[in-house]
Amino acid sequence: MKKNFLLFTLIFLLISSCFPTVSYEYNDWRNKMPDEIRDAFPDPIKSKVFLYTTHEILIKERLGYFRYSVTFRGIREKNFHYWKDSLQQVARMVKSADEGIYIPFGFQLKHDEKPKISPNNLTVRSFKEKYSSLDSLPVPHPTDFYSKRSSTRSGYPENTKIVVFDAKPGEYLPDSLLRDGEYMPEVWYNGYSKGVIIDDESNKLIFWGILW
Repeated sequence: MKKNFLLFTLIFLLISSCFPTVSYEYNDWRNKMPDEIRDAFPDPIKSKVFLYTTHEILIKERLGYFRYSVTFRGIREKNFHYWKDSLQQVARMVKSADEGIYIPFGFQLKHDEKPKISPNNLTVRSFKEKYSSLDSLPVPHPTDFYSKRSSTRSGYPENTKIVVFDAKPGEYLPDSLLRDGEYMPEVWYNGYSKGVIIDDESNKLIFWGILW
């Protein structure tokens, strides 16, 4: 009986060690997200993302802005390509260098924060006019992920891919939590957007969701 107990304990410890401890923190964090953006982030029960990665995992949150970053290294790099190919098949992909796609960046994350209008320093008026269509997709500002500016229209590095799962205008937060849409095009005064940034250079996936 004692042997069986010790064997069971050993197996449990071995299985537990396969999963980074962050998975428990992540699962709790994900479950508390607004419904509109939760499904943009991998489900740790249905997905093997935690088995495919090293411990280099970043969870970041600000009011209305959720970000989860996973870097694939060494023998796990093949899994990065598997994820990348799968994601590109199920969602709309915007290449950072695509001159035919315009992406707005003007939402405010904090009332006391200077708004990030665009990587090209457009004026508020020209920004609103330029991105007045629903074809323009709101995504996080590139400086949230990269310290250097890019020459591409979106502001992301040239080889970056931006996958947008969904983006809709409207009020999806309580009035007290709605962001000031003063610097957004009228059609995107409030709304939400969710997706993933695919960084081929560093084998990184950055899952994100924004509500304003």
